[in-house]
Amino acid sequence: RRECSVVLCFLIFYPAVYSAAGDAGVSVAYKANCIHASSPVWDAAMKCLHFVDIAGRRVLSYDPEKDSCKDVHIQKEVASVVPYVCNRVLVPSSDRILHVDFSHQGERLPVHMAWLPTSDDFCDSTKLNHEGDAA
Repeated sequence: RRECSVVLCFLIFYPAVYSAAGDAGVSVAYKANCIHASSPVWDAAMKCLHFVDIAGRRVLSYDPEKDSCKDVHIQKEVASVVPYVCNRVLVPSSDRILHVDFSHQGERLPVHMAWLPTSDDFCDSTKLNHEGDAA
């Protein structure tokens, strides 16, 4: 269910909190309205929980101290998010790696970092270096 996305992410990282709560119940930490929330990762430096909305094509960053969630729309479906440096996260999509700067106060736009090799690149040995990596 959409309203449970951040609660489920929280329970993945803090199962002891849930089991210690006993019959206290579970409440929604933040209603993110995700279509398909996935890949939660805690960013210790930013003190935020990053996750993606695969079908909604968004990367989200939930700050429990401020009880706020920032999001960035991506043109393609994304399946994961990786904490990077300087309040940025890496976002791999089907054909490229993007980075998003969540510290930016204005509109946050994904920035292209690198293209991913295609399956044709891996099948054509002339495009690979001696170690098997894309040239």
